[in-house]
Amino acid sequence: MIRTLLDGNRRFVTEVFEKDRDYFTDLGHEQNPTVLQIGCSDSRVPVDTITQTRAGEVFAHRNVGNIVATNDWNLSAVPEFSINRLHIPDIVVCGHEGWATAAAWLGLRDGLRRNPNYFRLAEVERLRSAQSVSKRPMI
Repeated sequence: MIRTLLDGNRRFVTEVFEKDRDYFTDLGHEQNPTVLQIGCSDSRVPVDTITQTRAGEVFAHRNVGNIVATNDWNLSAVPEFSINRLHIPDIVVCGHEGWATAAAWLGLRDGLRRNPNYFRLAEVERLRSAQSVSKRPMI
């Protein structure tokens, strides 16, 4: 797999970067994304692919289970940086079908070991999200 990644990077440099060098040079100086997307780490749901965006357009945070927990310092830093430093006006929390983490938690599939505290927190956050979504448009 490492060879595949290295070969892919070489193709990116020769086929993408070289054809749009000015765009990537500008990106190297400063990023100006207009949206923060919080999504799942699932490798089948890459942000740029599902949104058809280019490098620099979406600031993204991904985690297993797409959980927005109030005690996650890593996640907390992302919207703070997005709003205060990058001045991003929109935040999207994006889920997807076939959520393996939920299936594991519910015992529908082997996977994560149950942690009652995490499960309780995830349930509270899910309920908050449902309330929030009922007041805002969904994508």
